[in-house]
Amino acid sequence: MPPKVKVTKEMVLNAAFEITRADGIEAVNAKNVAAYLKCSTQPVMYNFATIEELKLAVFDKAFEYMKKRVVFPKGKKSEYPMREVGLDYIAFARSEPNIFRLLFESSYAERCPVDDLGIDLDFQPVIEAFAKFLNISIEEARAEWLIHYFMVHGLACRIVNQKVDYSDEQLLEFMVRFDAGRQ
Repeated sequence: MPPKVKVTKEMVLNAAFEITRADGIEAVNAKNVAAYLKCSTQPVMYNFATIEELKLAVFDKAFEYMKKRVVFPKGKKSEYPMREVGLDYIAFARSEPNIFRLLFESSYAERCPVDDLGIDLDFQPVIEAFAKFLNISIEEARAEWLIHYFMVHGLACRIVNQKVDYSDEQLLEFMVRFDAGRQ
C-alpha cells in the first residue's frame, strides 16, 4: 500500500494564496510555501511542476475570491447598484491590497482584461439595474458601466498604493457627484 499523501495540491495552493495575501505574489516560492506548510519543498514541487504554474493557480483562486466579495447582488437590492458595487470593489482593494495588486497591477493582470469585467464577473444584474435606474438601454448601460468602473478602479489603485485614504463617506460623495454628472 502506498504511503498516504500528507500535503495535497489544495494545501499547497491555499498556502501560496495566504502567502500572497500577506506578502504579495513575489513572496510565493517553494521555500516559503514549504515553510508555511512545515514540510520540505518536495511536496510543493510534486504538486506543481513549476512555481509559475503555482502562481497562475493562485491568480485563478484570487480572481474567484474577488468575484465572491464584489459581485452584485449579494442578497440585497440597492437603488444605486453601481455605487454599491463600486464601494464593495474599493472595500475589497482596501482589505486585500496584495490580492488586488496581483489581479490588476502585476505581470499576471493581463489574465483579467478590464473590457471583459462585465462579462467575466457577471455584472449583468448590475448593468440591468443601472439601465433601469437611468432609463437607458442595456448597451448604453454597459458603456456607462465601463466609465464608472474606470473611475472606481482609479480610486482603488490610489488607495491600494497608499497615495490617498478616503473615508467611506468621501467615496460615496464622489460616486454621488459622478452619477449626478452622468445623468
